[in-house]
Amino acid sequence: MKTIASFRRALKRRERGQVLIIFVLLIVPVSLVMGVVAVDASMWQSERRGAQKDADLSALAGALELLAPTPAVAAAQTVTASYAATNDESKSASIFGGVKVDTSCFNGSRPDSVAVDIKHATRLFFGDVFGLPVPEPGAHARACAGSVVELKGIMPVGLPICSDPLDPNCPNSRTLCWSPDSNNDGLPEPLYGKRCDLSVFDKVSGEASWLDLDGSSPLPLPPTTGCWKSGGGASELSNEIKAGGANTLCHIAPSGYTAAQCAGATIPPVNWCVKSKTGAQPNVVMGAFNTLFSTEGACDITNPRDGIDDFAGAMKLLSGTAGTESAFYGEICHSPRLITVIVVDHFDASGNGFMPIRAFASFFVEACTVTNNAGVATEYPKCNPNGSIGHATFTGRFVNVLAEGTVGAWTNWSPKRILLDQ
Repeated sequence: MKTIASFRRALKRRERGQVLIIFVLLIVPVSLVMGVVAVDASMWQSERRGAQKDADLSALAGALELLAPTPAVAAAQTVTASYAATNDESKSASIFGGVKVDTSCFNGSRPDSVAVDIKHATRLFFGDVFGLPVPEPGAHARACAGSVVELKGIMPVGLPICSDPLDPNCPNSRTLCWSPDSNNDGLPEPLYGKRCDLSVFDKVSGEASWLDLDGSSPLPLPPTTGCWKSGGGASELSNEIKAGGANTLCHIAPSGYTAAQCAGATIPPVNWCVKSKTGAQPNVVMGAFNTLFSTEGACDITNPRDGIDDFAGAMKLLSGTAGTESAFYGEICHSPRLITVIVVDHFDASGNGFMPIRAFASFFVEACTVTNNAGVATEYPKCNPNGSIGHATFTGRFVNVLAEGTVGAWTNWSPKRILLDQ
């Protein structure tokens, strides 16, 4: 009996040893396969991220070409492909299916979308030992190019313009800020970067186009943030200018929306329309701009320094020709002199009239210019004239720039934006 018991114990020990050997023979290959697959999968994921980055940046580079007054489809395709090739340091990226440029972002008549698919060639470190196929990680990107249609931080300044700048009733009939309407949108074409004078006095209504803006509380209609309000006094106007813009959200009105619709609605669309403000004295407005400009100096490049921000120190021409609608600028130094105003038509009547918002405009104020009764104009870079002010204008330059905000269909006036959509 003792011999049989000893034999059984020895047999069990041998069985345990065999199980261990079988376990090792199974787990080692499985672990090896899992390890090599993990290494290859990690590389594939890295290439996938690289392909997405290349696609995103290439699409954005191409979309930038669609911001010109006349979008160049061929140029957008060429720049997209060139950017993808230039940034392909590993020489593993390729575009498949071509670069697609169309109107699919905002469904208008103007090209506004650049779409591209990029794949990265890769290899297997270990997977080919197990007969795994070689993947080609790829990514898709689409970038949209348009104008900013909704903004905050807007100056309570309405710029009344007309399609024919030579119209004697046009408030800026002698300005050199824009040329006649050439794209049939009812607005003249701004001459970006050209020094000129802007008047906010509307000859038709007799109104100075200071605006009642408000964003202090939600209003009960969608969108829930208001743009205009009633009853704001001169002190509110002054405070909004000193702050660099009103804390309000305004949106460009739909095409064809009229002043009568603004005024006739029970509650006009809260961020499509603006109201003119009565009782604002030029001295108060100039004083507010003087306070706003007290924070400047970072963009002063004159020699010797005078503490006044210079246009050439704040803005850089990136493309196009200065003084034309094709000029495009980049902000190289932040200056309080770069403001955003609201473009409107003539106010139809004096006394808190309504107007739909046609566009936004970026303007670099170089001086406040005051014309006395004798017709002599004097520029005040700090907007600090002495004594009573008669007719005042802003002297400066429109700039076509990129800006943050809700993007929509392209207009020649409003700041531009490109963004990734897919």
